[in-house]
Amino acid sequence: MSLKAVFVEFEGISDEELLRLNKSLRVSTSDQAIKVLEEFGIDLWSSFTVEPSFNLEEFKNLRTYLRSRSIKNASFSVLTPLPGTRLFEELKDKVISNNYELFDIAHSVLPTTLSLEKFSSLLP
Repeated sequence: MSLKAVFVEFEGISDEELLRLNKSLRVSTSDQAIKVLEEFGIDLWSSFTVEPSFNLEEFKNLRTYLRSRSIKNASFSVLTPLPGTRLFEELKDKVISNNYELFDIAHSVLPTTLSLEKFSSLLP
């Protein structure tokens, strides 16, 4: 039996975005990982965080990034300040819904730069 695929949570597509998300990973490191997996013929599945502040250009950049890399399957989660976390404490005054069914990383519970309908329609 050989390794067929690896799931990697890259989260962001730019160093600036990764810094905003308090991640120590850099895009150059992600690109090195992608290259190594390609060399070994291992499929890459990955996850990215979509911030409520994303505008049209950032959604376009996300799509461009994905097309330019050997990512077989990508999943996306909306930045969600989950109750009990430091992020929730930092952003609780900005939370626009108390419906905890929406705290599922698929819906935005923070104000979005784009209309909520447009934001949701652009989620890959």
